[in-house]
Amino acid sequence: MMDTPSSEPALTLFEKWYGRDEPPPEVVPLRAGKLSLEYEGGDLRYVRIGDQELIRRIYVAIRDVNWNTIPAHITNAVIDVADDHFEIRYRQPMRQGLLYSTGPQRLSAIRMGQSTFQWTGKLQAIFAIVVLASVFFIQ
Repeated sequence: MMDTPSSEPALTLFEKWYGRDEPPPEVVPLRAGKLSLEYEGGDLRYVRIGDQELIRRIYVAIRDVNWNTIPAHITNAVIDVADDHFEIRYRQPMRQGLLYSTGPQRLSAIRMGQSTFQWTGKLQAIFAIVVLASVFFIQ
């Protein structure tokens, strides 16, 4: 049996690895005292105190009535890092049809263990669900 050429376009390396034709977001390791985590494209990942992982991922998603996630694109990102604290500021507009959200986001932590994840925005929609998701690991 002979193979026939496919009419489907070949997938790029990024499409094969990540499901979309663009490189993954940069992973930025951050620390404030015993608190450590990774910042990746608007998400906080692997939040730890010392060696103990507390949270696997925190992210914001806006979904429509069919539970489709509205694509987000980070703009104006600023990461301020010092020995005992960090702060991340960015905009993450989301728009699809009549459903959209705008507003600044801010993530920060200081050495004494205080940390915040703030999502502020204006959501315009007939129907939408805002998901602030995280998975906690406490032993």
